[in-house]
Amino acid sequence: MSDSDFDLLQKGELKTSFVNHDELNKLFIAKLQENAEQRAVYIAEVEELRKKEGVEEQKAAEKKKKEQEEAEKKQNETLSQKNAIRKAESYLGYSAFSHDGLVDQLEYEQFSHADAVYGADNSGANWNEQAAKKAKSYMEYSAFSRGSLIAQLKYDKFTQAQAEYGVNAVGL
Repeated sequence: MSDSDFDLLQKGELKTSFVNHDELNKLFIAKLQENAEQRAVYIAEVEELRKKEGVEEQKAAEKKKKEQEEAEKKQNETLSQKNAIRKAESYLGYSAFSHDGLVDQLEYEQFSHADAVYGADNSGANWNEQAAKKAKSYMEYSAFSRGSLIAQLKYDKFTQAQAEYGVNAVGL
């Protein structure tokens, strides 16, 4: 019995007086197994989609929470902290600084240590990029060996890793 005969039999459209029950049972079992396999694939696909949706929902919730925390943080900033951020951004607009170098500069401007750190932390600076800019500015007015430029950047309070990043960025 063929698949089409089986389909016709299910619909009551097979016009035969003789049906081989063994063959029919085998075909019926094969169809059940095929349907079970299709159902298993479908269930696996649905579960995978649910996992992806769950991950996306979790990421969206984390992003929203972070945004809320940032907004709350902004609301709770003191005027001195806001000014420290503005001053830090101003300095970074025309010169490159390490984090600690910027803190020192803000303290020189009479910000408290806590506000100076807050200003540097919230300035939006990428300290590796700052090291690269500082290395480039040094190379524009003097010649340096790799070691001496790293030493100069460390003197400016860049970390070892940041100093190496800066030196690599200028090709030394």
